[in-house]
Amino acid sequence: MFIKSISSLTIITVFMLMMGCTATEENMQEQRPQTLHEKQSNKPMGLTWAGERAFFRLFAPSATTVELVCFKAWDEERGDSFPMSRDKDGVWEVALEGAFPWQYYAYRINGPALNQYHYDFDRLIADPYARAVTRQNHYSYPSRTVILPREEYDWEGDDFTHLDISDMVILDEPTDSLDPGRAEEVRKAISILSTSQLVLLSTHNLTEAEELCDTVAIIDGKLIMSGNPGELDKATDKFMMRSESGSVNFRGEILEPDSTGNIILTCTDIPADILGELIDTGNRITYFKQYRRNLASIFLELTKRDN
Repeated sequence: MFIKSISSLTIITVFMLMMGCTATEENMQEQRPQTLHEKQSNKPMGLTWAGERAFFRLFAPSATTVELVCFKAWDEERGDSFPMSRDKDGVWEVALEGAFPWQYYAYRINGPALNQYHYDFDRLIADPYARAVTRQNHYSYPSRTVILPREEYDWEGDDFTHLDISDMVILDEPTDSLDPGRAEEVRKAISILSTSQLVLLSTHNLTEAEELCDTVAIIDGKLIMSGNPGELDKATDKFMMRSESGSVNFRGEILEPDSTGNIILTCTDIPADILGELIDTGNRITYFKQYRRNLASIFLELTKRDN
């Protein structure tokens, strides 16, 4: 009898606990915001156009606030903010006039402070429907979406390579943080690999890119240059030289060496003619070299960076 009483009490207690859990779960269901699988929309997402109006749409049914932030440059810190409105299906949208190609945008999103959500309104989020993004080389990879031109790019009859994915290798900074010996081993392996497969190499080591690549592209928020490294390594109108006497006389002007002992001359004439003229006027030239641009100098020139 004593045992039966305990059993009955236990059953009743467990049943009451189960009832309590069910009620709590029902309350949580009522309070929990709607999630992705409970909503859907047939509207086109991301950036779309209707005439001259640009529509920005983001599917975020659990969000409570969404702002569109537009930038004129990829590294602009403060952009122009536009509040977005939410429709019944959980789509946030805003329409703007005059969104210009090669500008940038991102979203700020806020929502409920629940464990399954990680909203941070101070953080910029690139459009998940973007066709192109630019991001900084930072551990958090802050990204912004690129507004591409509306007209289709003219490929001038060019076509895809139609390579099988198994014949392609994509490498991102393969020698980063390696010691010189290991880095050289990796470069040799890449050279061998490239004889039978297409290798796409992403790197900030421009000397390495010159050594390994048949075609290079410089991207700074957008594609700004591409071509063969040998073709891009163009001669300049600057020359470096040394002479036995230290200085040289060029067309009546005495050119003195710099702190390294080199004399820098700027002239657009043919190099052989310049050297011949220097020798004919009595200069005893011991070293003569024309400056050539490498990828690093081309990058700095095209991106207008000094460091």
